[in-house]
Amino acid sequence: MSKKGRPNILFILTDQQRYDTIGANGNSQIFTPNLDRLSAEGVVFERAYTSSPECVPARGVMMTGQMPHRTGCYSNGYRLPPESVTFQRLLRQAGYVTQSIGKMHFVPAREGFGMEHLTLSEEIPESVQEDEFLTDLQEAGFDWAEEPHGMRSHMYYIPQVSQLPDSLHTTTWTGDRTVDFIRDRSADEDKPWLCWTGFIKPHPPFDPTVPFNTLYDPIEMPLPVRGADDESSRNWYQKIQNLGKWMDQGPDVHLQQAQKAHYWALVSMVDVQVGRILAELEATGQRDNTLIIFSSDHGEFLGDHGCYGKRSWHEGPGRIPMIVNWPQANLPAGQRRSHLVSHEDILPTILEAAGVDKPANCNGLSLLELARQDDPASGREVLFGQLGEKEQGLYLAMDDQWKYIYCAMDNTEQHWHYAADPSESTNHAADPSKAEVKARLKAALMDYFAREGYQAPAENGDWRPYTSGETDFERTLQIGKTCHGIKAGYRQYAAWNDRRKNVFKPEGRMFQ
Repeated sequence: MSKKGRPNILFILTDQQRYDTIGANGNSQIFTPNLDRLSAEGVVFERAYTSSPECVPARGVMMTGQMPHRTGCYSNGYRLPPESVTFQRLLRQAGYVTQSIGKMHFVPAREGFGMEHLTLSEEIPESVQEDEFLTDLQEAGFDWAEEPHGMRSHMYYIPQVSQLPDSLHTTTWTGDRTVDFIRDRSADEDKPWLCWTGFIKPHPPFDPTVPFNTLYDPIEMPLPVRGADDESSRNWYQKIQNLGKWMDQGPDVHLQQAQKAHYWALVSMVDVQVGRILAELEATGQRDNTLIIFSSDHGEFLGDHGCYGKRSWHEGPGRIPMIVNWPQANLPAGQRRSHLVSHEDILPTILEAAGVDKPANCNGLSLLELARQDDPASGREVLFGQLGEKEQGLYLAMDDQWKYIYCAMDNTEQHWHYAADPSESTNHAADPSKAEVKARLKAALMDYFAREGYQAPAENGDWRPYTSGETDFERTLQIGKTCHGIKAGYRQYAAWNDRRKNVFKPEGRMFQ
C-alpha cells in the first residue's frame, strides 16, 4: 500500500438530499446508477439521520464530532469557533493534503477550520473574489446571469430551468474541480489526501439544466406523504418554513409533482458527477486506496405532511443518505446496516481510516467498525439531535422504533412510531397508551443533557418554559418578519437582497 498505509479520503456531501432519492435505497423511478454502484460496492447505513437539520450546525457536528450544545453553533445564525478541533485540521497535522471543493458553508466562507486549500462555490457569497465558481463564471462571459444557483425570493420553491448551460452549472463545476484535483494526485505520492467535495444541490431553488429538466415527467411523480395529524401536530419550525417559502397556502398537486421532478433531476445531475469522479479515481490507480463517504447535511420535506424545507426529523428532512466505500479495507461490499448513525460519526470514521486518534470527548462511532458488524445492538440505543437553543430549541431522541421531538418555541411534542408507520401519519404525543414510551425517550433526552452539563433545555426535570402569552401563530408571524421569509410585506432573505446590491447588478450586470 502506498502513502505509508494511509488511505486517501474523499468526503462527498450534498445539500438537502433525502434518503429516498437513490435507486439503491428503494426508489425504482430515480436515475442514480453511480450512487447505486457506490452502494453495491460499499456499505449503506439505512438509518442515518442528521444531527442538526440545518446546514451550518450539521456541518459543525461533522467537522468536530461534537453536538451543537458543545460547539455553540446552534443554527445558521451562529459560527463554529475558528480554533475548533476538526477532522480536516487533525488530518492536515498528520501530513495529509487537505482540499475543499464546492459548497462548505463555512462562516466566514474562507475560514477553512484547518483546511489548507479552498476552492469554493457557495450559495450566497459575499463577493465574486472570494468564490472561485463565480470567478470562473465571469471569465466564461456569463456575468449577465442574475442568480446562477437559481432564482430565490418568491421563486424559491418554484421549479425552474437553470440560467446556465450544464457545462457551467455549479454541480458540473464541482465535479470538474474534483476530477482535476484527483488527476493532479499520484498513486505513488508520499502524502495522502483529504478531499471534501460539497455539492450545493439538490438544495432549492430546483433549477436543473437542459436536458436534465425533462428527465422526469411530473405526472409520474409520487405525491407527497399525507397523514391525519399533519396540521394538528405541526410545530413552529414547520409553520415558519411554510410561511417563508410561500407554501403556507397549500400548493396544488401539479406543482408538487413538478417540484419533485426537478428535485430528482438535481440529484441525477450530482450522480453524473459522482460517476466522473469514480472514473478518475480508477484511471489514476487510486480507487482501491480511497475511502469514500457519501452523505448529506439533511433532507427536505418536499411537500410531505404539507411542509417544505428542513428543520425537522420527519423521515423526509431528517433521514439522510450514508454510504461508506473503501475497497482496500475489505468492507462487506453490498451490505446494508440498520444501526442508528448520524453526523457525529463522520469524524471518528475519517480519523480511524487515517490512523489518527479521535479526541477524547468525541461520542461518535466509527462507521468502519459498524460496517463490519451486522448486529444493530453493537451501535447506539438512542440517537439525539438538536437545532437552535433556548426558546428556539428543537430536540430529538429516537430509538429503533420511535421518535420523540420537542419544540420549545411553542411547547409542542411529536411522537412518531416510524418503524411501524414510516409515513408518520399519527402523532402519539397525547396518546395515553403510548405515554410510557414517550416518557422513556423524553427522559433519555433530559438525562443526556444533564450528563453533558447543558442546562438551557430543562428545568426541574421537565422542559424549561420559554413561551410567552402570544399565540403560536402570532409568534410565527412576528419571528417570520426577521427570518428567511416573504409574507406580510417583508422579503425573503432580506439581508442578502440588501447585501447583493453591492455585489450584483452594477449597471445592470451581475458582477463587480
